[in-house]
Amino acid sequence: MTVTIFISYAIGDPDWPAGDVSSLAGKLRDGGADVLLDQWELESKRRRLSDAEWRDWMREGLDRADHVLCLCSDRYVGLWTAKNAGEARGRGIAFESFELSQRLYNSKQLNAGRVFLYKRNGAEDPRDLRGKCPVYSAPADECELIDHLCRHTPTSARDAWMRRLRAMVDEERTALYVPLAGQQLRPAPNPVHMPQSALRYVRDDLQRLSPRVTTEHRDVLEAVTNGTRALVLGEPGAGKTFALLKVLERDLDNERLPVWVKLNHWLDAGLDFAAFVASEAPDLGATWPTMLGDGHGRLLLDGLNELPLQTAAVQRAAIAEWLKAHPHCSVLVSCREEDLPAGEFDFIAERLLVRPLRARQIREFVRNYLTASDLAVAEDLFWRLAGGDTLFRAWASRPAEVADSALDGFIAGDASAAPWLAEPERRQWLAVCRDPSRPYGLATNPYLLLMLLNVWVLDSQTPVRQRIDLFEAFTTARLKGEIEKRHDTLSCGEVQDALGAFGARLQQLTEKAKGEADAGTVSLLWRDLSVTDQHTAALALGAGLLRREGAHVRFRHQLLQEFYVARYLHRALESGESTLLSATWGEGVVLWERSGWNQPFLLLAEYQHTAVPELLRTLVRIQPEVAGAVWEQTRRRAPALLSRQLADELRDSLMAQMLPKQPSQDFPRREAAFGRGLGLMHDADGRPLDRRRGVGLRDDGLPDIDW
Repeated sequence: MTVTIFISYAIGDPDWPAGDVSSLAGKLRDGGADVLLDQWELESKRRRLSDAEWRDWMREGLDRADHVLCLCSDRYVGLWTAKNAGEARGRGIAFESFELSQRLYNSKQLNAGRVFLYKRNGAEDPRDLRGKCPVYSAPADECELIDHLCRHTPTSARDAWMRRLRAMVDEERTALYVPLAGQQLRPAPNPVHMPQSALRYVRDDLQRLSPRVTTEHRDVLEAVTNGTRALVLGEPGAGKTFALLKVLERDLDNERLPVWVKLNHWLDAGLDFAAFVASEAPDLGATWPTMLGDGHGRLLLDGLNELPLQTAAVQRAAIAEWLKAHPHCSVLVSCREEDLPAGEFDFIAERLLVRPLRARQIREFVRNYLTASDLAVAEDLFWRLAGGDTLFRAWASRPAEVADSALDGFIAGDASAAPWLAEPERRQWLAVCRDPSRPYGLATNPYLLLMLLNVWVLDSQTPVRQRIDLFEAFTTARLKGEIEKRHDTLSCGEVQDALGAFGARLQQLTEKAKGEADAGTVSLLWRDLSVTDQHTAALALGAGLLRREGAHVRFRHQLLQEFYVARYLHRALESGESTLLSATWGEGVVLWERSGWNQPFLLLAEYQHTAVPELLRTLVRIQPEVAGAVWEQTRRRAPALLSRQLADELRDSLMAQMLPKQPSQDFPRREAAFGRGLGLMHDADGRPLDRRRGVGLRDDGLPDIDW
């Protein structure tokens, strides 16, 4: 197994000229090592790299390396300790020093022979590495150093993988995590007794059909044990990935082997599941099933709903087949609850449902986001999220015996949560809590809360009434900051429009319009982008809106991509492309399959506020379940837009498709899709729009039939 060495040095260092650095790297390579050197990376690319690309290269190199060799000098140490922070150069050393210091901190200051110092002219050791690393002097110790580095046995595959995962956890800012409340559903103990030889044939059916035991947890991770096999479900942005990351972090701390897999990386449908996981865990390679098989590991599959649409069914079947063949492997699979394919994963009987954040969790999240010295700012931000001065004064007036735990119900507007309020104050409190434009509704979603804090820390007066306001404010603020930092000539609006086009390509709007069949791409290849698009993408990478993973570029979060798709549609419709929606989906649309369009259309409805009725008329024909979701969102936030006449029109249209005179060739799946769409829709007083006898319930809770 080849040893990998990362060389850290200061560009322009008189003690370590570029030629000497390259010569040393060549000697290490001649000794059999794989050397990561920025000069060689630049030569291999044959172009200048952006700051974001250099940061990615440095971070990935430090993750990969068995050894890091620091070429120390007075200049190097000065840049490490920020004595020369005003210099234009030295940002690489600043980045590498932070990464190495953080890794030492995470390993409790145990270097374990990983970082080596090679010094000229009696230079000091960098402050954070002093006394922790082997030190060699140049040129006297060069032969000994090369021999040590090139012949020293590298760390095991397991250790290298664990080190890579710890670096990833650090980058994902898991310190912000607050306990996510959740519901655990698992099969009740089965009273059926039969021989094991017979039970193995019906075990899946018994699990699927048996009653469920429901347990509420203040922290859903309490339900995860060493042998847990469960689906982790929740709304978009609810914290499913964060929950899996915390399980991963806990497993690392307990020396269990987690295998972390981002399912949206599975772009080659010709690659079988085991080979794909091996490519995602390069340190383990093809040995990963064996390493999990000893009962000391866990498979973490993130984003079942993010597989490429065109091949998702085949890929899900491959995942299910592998998991069924390995029934004792602990596994957590995250998926949006609305996008979980019916029946395909019923053999995993346990469900962990991540709930929206409540007031105390939001307050803790805000405090974690800000430093301890900003506690007053954190408190101010929390009450602004909760509903402002009215709620703050009402809560401050509570009797001393009211516990802090009552805050959740109070902020949520539970009718019995504030018995101490007199009638006028009580009416004001309830009015604020029931206001659909209150930002508290956004703050219950961890991802949206993080964006909201980003926006309000920069400008606390930014108005945010709905999700689309938040996405616009967040992305604009991030891009403006990056454009100003680079002194770029592009305007923020131009970059936003270009990212909308990126989103459309990823969602396959433009490709479908051209009649191409490979719908469902979830990333773009950097080499396929034009020079102009690469320039735009570099700005978005710097702003943290895009992520580059090897040769691929994708949005940092699925919701960001869906926002830009909605923005693209909005801009197109504004410019007169009124046929865009109808032209995008033809007769071949599989209406009963989840298509990934739910969130883009919900966001589009916020953009196209006054045009929602026309949008609904289109959606009931092409995506009936999405139409139902858009109707319900509008009913809660802007019911005045939905007339009785429109309700009757949409109901008649859906029922005509649900109960056709001549069944379709895809009966009953196509008809059922329209039925599900209608079943989602309610009128202003909450009664179902589907008024057929026997469908709903009477006021007394009994089925609505003639008894």
